[in-house]
Amino acid sequence: MNIIDKVIKKTYRGIDNFDMIQKGDHVMIAVSWGKDSLAMLEIMTHLKKYSDLNFSITAVYIIPEIPWIKVLSTKIEKVFKSYWINYIIKKMNIPEKSKLREGIEEAKTCQWCAYSRRIALFKIAEEIKADKIIYGHHMDDMIHTLFQNIYIGSHLKIMLPVNKMRKWDFWIIRPFVYIREEEIKLFCKRKEIKPLKASCPLNDITNRKLMKRVVDDIEKKLPNFAEKALFSYIERFPDEINFVK
Repeated sequence: MNIIDKVIKKTYRGIDNFDMIQKGDHVMIAVSWGKDSLAMLEIMTHLKKYSDLNFSITAVYIIPEIPWIKVLSTKIEKVFKSYWINYIIKKMNIPEKSKLREGIEEAKTCQWCAYSRRIALFKIAEEIKADKIIYGHHMDDMIHTLFQNIYIGSHLKIMLPVNKMRKWDFWIIRPFVYIREEEIKLFCKRKEIKPLKASCPLNDITNRKLMKRVVDDIEKKLPNFAEKALFSYIERFPDEINFVK
């Protein structure tokens, strides 16, 4: 099986096994313009065309109004139009008290940017009455988050395939739950999908990057460690799938 068919099949399996999309759903794809969300956009438009789920798609890109991040909005809009789907491109409103307003030296973490983007996405989802928000997180993202939360937050918490929001009328879903990052890289290469290069100066020094190196080192000695760790967690704590703040 070639890499394109393999990634598509695994994505469909994730959607089916966790009952992520129902007929008539309005799904909103959060596009960051990295390889993961662009691969997700490609596959979800494929699913919309060839499945009988009859769901609708709105792709959303949040423009971060941060001096050190470059945005090519014209190119982004051109790609969205090529898929013949609804799309929204909106500037991110940075809260007055956010450390992002104080500059990169004060922020020192992805937390502030991620929080601002997430709130912007949630507000759009509410406005357009989306049933689901799709993130491009893959298996590696999920296991890195688990390690990061254990090391930094001292608690056992992970990105799960399906989350029901407590305060919002939509779900978060992650159809790439069965897919490794390397598979997405190969998929994008074969499909000639070209993500924008990350321009944030924190990109290579975050705790997430550290956890990636830790997991990579473990898997050199223990193959498939990430997959076993992830799914043993999901099976042990099934109730957490349905609730998130």
